[in-house]
Amino acid sequence: MYKKWLIVAGILIVIGFSGALLTAKSFFSLQNENDKQTKQFQSSEIQSIDVNNTVGTIKLAETSGDEIIIETIGSKMSNPIKIEENGETLSITNEADHTISLGVNFKKSSENITVYLPKKQYDRISASNEVGEITISQINAAHLNAESEVGSIHISDVSSTSIIASSELGNIKIQKYSGKLQVDNEVGSIDISTDEITEPLIAKNELGEIDLTINQDPNNILITADSEIGSKRIFGKKTGSYMSGDGSITVQLSTETGSIRVTD
Repeated sequence: MYKKWLIVAGILIVIGFSGALLTAKSFFSLQNENDKQTKQFQSSEIQSIDVNNTVGTIKLAETSGDEIIIETIGSKMSNPIKIEENGETLSITNEADHTISLGVNFKKSSENITVYLPKKQYDRISASNEVGEITISQINAAHLNAESEVGSIHISDVSSTSIIASSELGNIKIQKYSGKLQVDNEVGSIDISTDEITEPLIAKNELGEIDLTINQDPNNILITADSEIGSKRIFGKKTGSYMSGDGSITVQLSTETGSIRVTD
């Protein structure tokens, strides 16, 4: 009798294990099947855009049309992206958290979010990501904020009163911008390139290089470069400071470990 019970128990274990494998296989198979969704919104009343993602990419770019276009690409297992229009603010949020049984927790399926914005002056554009790249190009906003925990940030061809870009782990690249700029990074490089600087700039890093390229001759700029471990070069000279004109526009570059270079 005891032997029969052992055989039955063994059969049940095999059946349960097989079911677990099939369930897991089904889950991963669905994870590999991408689902693309597209939604459009009238842009006339929208002044602020908030995009929040967990795992995946965020892209904001200009469109020649009159409508805001939101494209999302993710696993069919993902929860739908939450899109809300509240007055003048349009919010796009991915807070996916997926679980299956068997004591295994599969969280935060990848979602790629792309937002195409008609050309106009926006009050505020905000993009926040936990894991993944953020790309923002050809946007005009009074306040622009990009924040990533793990992932690179690339901002180009933007006009703003205030630009803030921050990352805990990843490279930050800013190209062809106008406005006050603040860049904070913990681990990764900071690369800033612009034709001219007309507003204050602050770039801080803990572990990584800082490169600043100013294409036109600087005017009325005071540049200070501070690195605890690393070289400092401003326009080819080994120095930590430079001033042109009255120095009324301040440029502060600092890193704990890494070199700082300012070139033209």
